[in-house]
Amino acid sequence: MLVGVIKDLNIEDQEWNFLIRLKRQPDKSSFFYWYKTFELMTTKK
Repeated sequence: MLVGVIKDLNIEDQEWNFLIRLKRQPDKSSFFYWYKTFELMTTKK
């Protein structure tokens, strides 16, 4: 389930840390999509 996955995800960068509050929303999908966006933006090629 998505909720179990969300619990284990963390954004370590202090600049983007404010997104963690999205984890407390009833619909946690917004945090998941922002996490994936952040992951794509910070992936080294």
